[in-house]
Amino acid sequence: MSDVSLDDRGRLTLPKEIRERYGDHYYIVELHDGVKLVSVADDPLEALREEFADVETSADELRDAGRQTALDEAGRCMYVETDFMLALIEDHDWLGDAAESVYHDHRNELWTSRFSLIELMLVAYREDLDAERVVTNASKLVDVRGDVDAVVAAATYVEDHGFTPLDALHLVESDGNTIVSSDERYAEFASRLDLKSVAED
Repeated sequence: MSDVSLDDRGRLTLPKEIRERYGDHYYIVELHDGVKLVSVADDPLEALREEFADVETSADELRDAGRQTALDEAGRCMYVETDFMLALIEDHDWLGDAAESVYHDHRNELWTSRFSLIELMLVAYREDLDAERVVTNASKLVDVRGDVDAVVAAATYVEDHGFTPLDALHLVESDGNTIVSSDERYAEFASRLDLKSVAED
């Protein structure tokens, strides 16, 4: 295990062997018991395409999970939703060329909300992909508004501790408060009021 140090200006310094193995870009995720550095690929789009390369479910089928297409053309900004991101990521998507054209022509005008990251985390979980890598790399494709850190932290709980995406989001959003739930999984990470014990009283 190599040490991570801070220089006199408060910047992180990573050992050379870590940078050579994982790259130079990281997302710092704050967890209940510390922080974790999650590497982000130098080319997030290529990393996401590699992650989704073996997914046999078509993007059309993934899109048919009850979402609506939304596009905000106010000013010079365009809101992209998960439909666009999946088309961009998956090589075999029939809308891939169109998505890539929009991405390259309007990259600095595109933005999305954290809900697209949440949806990608759900897709990654269902397809048995690395949810943490998917979310951190997707967060760098376009400007993401909203609490991105919460979604990245939730994806880390999914990968490192076996949470479902929604349970992980509940844990992160509880922000240290007692969680009222019958789910025992929370007990290791937060105080919990067990509904089963209340029912027995």
